Amino acid sequence: MAEDVGSIQDNFGDRACRMYFPKDFQNNISVGLMVLLKNIKNQGNYDEIADLYKNIADTENIIIVVPNGVDDDKFYNNFAFLDSVKQLIIDFRNNLKINKVIVSGVSNSGYSALRLYDYCGELIDALCLMSVHYNEPELLGEKRTINYKEPSNIYKFKNTPMIIFHGSEDCQYEYKDVKEFFKELTDINSSVQVVIEEIDHCGITQFRKEILAMWLKKLNEDKVS
Repeated sequence: MAEDVGSIQDNFGDRACRMYFPKDFQNNISVGLMVLLKNIKNQGNYDEIADLYKNIADTENIIIVVPNGVDDDKFYNNFAFLDSVKQLIIDFRNNLKINKVIVSGVSNSGYSALRLYDYCGELIDALCLMSVHYNEPELLGEKRTINYKEPSNIYKFKNTPMIIFHGSEDCQYEYKDVKEFFKELTDINSSVQVVIEEIDHCGITQFRKEILAMWLKKLNEDKVS
């Protein structure tokens, strides 16, 4: 696989996804795995998505993988999708020396990251969430939802390293509606870092990339120690 490093790749075995292997990747050396959750409607250009994370991947020795999403705005409740991502993570762990798995999501994909951790948290070491709401299905009018602000649910993340980015000017998930959720997370888990910016609803930015890189570096240091 050495000839594939530093470039976008299709598929991992039989799993449909897009991947970026860090430039110094070697099969016999441990490497991190960051899973970026997207649904098809918001997926955009895979190459552009990976481009945003290439420097982080190369610097922190992390494989970036974007699983194929589903054409469904409510894909976070699609168990076939959740299970396919779970199996993808298992495949990576079984075939490569994966030292940590970080799952990341923006907006509804952020809620999907919470759902995925709830579904198979034993396979996931950390979460990176951007512009997320703790109970997005309820906002969309669904009756059967999982509210991750409720004590029985929020405590599922009491030992999970996590970084959360949110905009104080977010018009989709207003900060005033989610800040208590963020505070409760930090109250029960000292490894949760919350970064608030004066911006609207969005995903990765240059500033967030810089903060994320520092957080990943600390995550590596903590894992070694």
